[in-house]
Amino acid sequence: MSQLATTSRPATAEFTCILPVRQLMEDPGVELVRRAADASWFYAGAIPQALGGWNLYRPEIYMPHGSALAQWLENPAMCLREANEGDRLMYELLFAAHDYLHAWSLQEIASLAPKLGVGTTAIDEASLEDLAFVQLVTEAAATVGLDYWYLSCIDLTEMLDLGSTIQSLTISYRETHASEYRRFNPDFAVQDPAFFTSIAEFYCTGRFPGFDVASLRRSPRMLRWLRHELSYGQLQRRYTRMWLRHLGGLRTHVTVEQLQAPVQVDSPWKRELLGELGQRLWEKIKNDSPSRRRMGNALGETSWRAPEDGPLDFRFTNFNALDEDPWSEISRRGIVRDSFSKLVDQVASAHRYDRAPKSLLRALGHVRESNSVELLRHVFDHLERLPAEGSEPRDLFLMS
Repeated sequence: MSQLATTSRPATAEFTCILPVRQLMEDPGVELVRRAADASWFYAGAIPQALGGWNLYRPEIYMPHGSALAQWLENPAMCLREANEGDRLMYELLFAAHDYLHAWSLQEIASLAPKLGVGTTAIDEASLEDLAFVQLVTEAAATVGLDYWYLSCIDLTEMLDLGSTIQSLTISYRETHASEYRRFNPDFAVQDPAFFTSIAEFYCTGRFPGFDVASLRRSPRMLRWLRHELSYGQLQRRYTRMWLRHLGGLRTHVTVEQLQAPVQVDSPWKRELLGELGQRLWEKIKNDSPSRRRMGNALGETSWRAPEDGPLDFRFTNFNALDEDPWSEISRRGIVRDSFSKLVDQVASAHRYDRAPKSLLRALGHVRESNSVELLRHVFDHLERLPAEGSEPRDLFLMS
């Protein structure tokens, strides 16, 4: 495990009443860690996302420096309404719980299918599709566990006196609207372990049995829900394959259509895995059952790392973890052109926002459009960088 700055977990009743949040806070096998990436750039609208980053194959959940979540964990006695300006803290806390369920489900999969060698087996063209299946299944676990089986069944505004506007995190589904969906499919049931398999297969294949196009035309609510999930699954297939190809150092060109193509789910071992994992997730969320194992036993420092050759892809490479002189490595290796905007975001957030002159903020859009590494370096050359929080992982998923 990396030496990033970990943060103690406060036993704060206001948030630990949210079951997946409490499970995250109580699980000693996952670390909440801060990165030297200033969230103020995002809060001010200067960059499009807060760069916490994510790496499924490490038992760590990353938070940007100065983020609402990091500030609350450092000072749990602070006024929660002040900490939750714009629902920042709620979103960040729920996304941490979402990422926790990703990581939890990966550990379960590693135990259910050890022959896959998740995190350790060679990633090549032969193994990539099974590994893509695994990662998509963890996405289904995070979404079903937190959104479908928990948040859709409760009212956060009644549980927490924060004036929050959040009802769900990544979907529009609410259990109170189930009768609308059953109008078109009488057998439709979200609150059932088998629903997990349905969503996992939907993310993998883009097919959701029981609904047709005519139904979507007659129900705006259903159209909104399924259209989002359909596009979400397509995007996840694309990003998952890109991420795994990065980790495996696979350089062969593939088209967008190939990246978004369906992932097969028909193998008996895949269907058995979905059934068992769905039951374990149900027990965890619905019955608050303890984990069968502590996270972090199988993965961590020995998990996949991309080979350090070829152009740098800053959609999946952490600027903070480059050589002592990152610009030399960038100059030597070059970068993937489509990742330049992510390099801009990373370089900006690696520096203190409160020390950035307004002229730099105004120039940031021009820098982004220039595709010039030299201009980017020149603009930030004399701005103060954040001090390192520790040894950051080199491979981080930074797509949004």
